[in-house]
Amino acid sequence: MKKTFVLLCGITAAIFAFGQTASIPNSWDCSGSFPTGYSEFETDASNFYTSAPYFLSGPAAYKIDRINEYLKIAVNDVAGPITYHVRGTGSAPWQGTFKLQQSTDSITWTDLHSFVGAAIDANAWATQIDTPSTTARYFRFVLTAKVSGYNIGLDDISMAIAPPSPPQEIAASVGAVNIPTNGSVYVASAVGTPNVTAITLQNKGTVNTLNITGAITITGPAAADFTLGSVPS
Repeated sequence: MKKTFVLLCGITAAIFAFGQTASIPNSWDCSGSFPTGYSEFETDASNFYTSAPYFLSGPAAYKIDRINEYLKIAVNDVAGPITYHVRGTGSAPWQGTFKLQQSTDSITWTDLHSFVGAAIDANAWATQIDTPSTTARYFRFVLTAKVSGYNIGLDDISMAIAPPSPPQEIAASVGAVNIPTNGSVYVASAVGTPNVTAITLQNKGTVNTLNITGAITITGPAAADFTLGSVPS
């Protein structure tokens, strides 16, 4: 069963700023500006294909043509299946190594899917669906081995909501914005101007009840600036 608790916190703040992460679900057609949570490492300015057949849906597809270039997505919740479309350029068989990787911290990366050589179709678009780890919050499409004349086209990326699981899973949010594990909420306002903010904790599991059995405490050098209101159990 789902249990939702609301903590009312009296704080000396009015403005909340959250990290640039994408909500779940999300999607991008790989044209125009990057959506929230999407970013790139690009060593040249030519990062889109704008002519057929090198895009799946117009007007463009994302282009990866240098070693270690990548498109990265940061999310604020558990991601479900990731659907994307990929094709190679150059004559068949395609050469190189292209990967979808996942990470919990954007520092250490593990492979979610690795395409080597002819696993990439050099003549047509292929649809791929991969299911990430429940702890991953960062994903990147990266060309890890480059052969001259062979590039990658990437198009129509989407992330679905992860299906609920039986164990307890705590989700925290302020309003409609999810706070990821080990995430932060930054606040600021005039000194002496209090505001009340509701922080919601939800059990996203499907079986066991979520109970708060220990004391909730406020710590840090500015702890005296914050007070807890009603805290349900």
